[in-house]
Amino acid sequence: MPAGLAALCAAALALTQAGPAASQTSAAPIETTPVSMKTADSNEAADVEARINTLHQELGITAAQEPGWSEVSEVMRDNARQMHAAIEQREQAKYLTAIDDL
Repeated sequence: MPAGLAALCAAALALTQAGPAASQTSAAPIETTPVSMKTADSNEAADVEARINTLHQELGITAAQEPGWSEVSEVMRDNARQMHAAIEQREQAKYLTAIDDL
């Protein structure tokens, strides 16, 4: 998972767990490192496949669990494709409202 995406997910999780009171306090901005889209594009599919293979090994998926695991891995691939498309759409937008920029 790219570092920027991981930071975004961590921030979103922290906000949802903290509740409304936390969103009203000031917090230090999250620093992210810009990633070249060309590099991200070329590595995205390989990163997803590597993560799928790592999880497969770490979870010890058995032959009996393989059909279900195939569905999970396909959802992971679909999510990566959808995330990539959303990021590209946002980068190509000429005008973003404050809501769009969230």
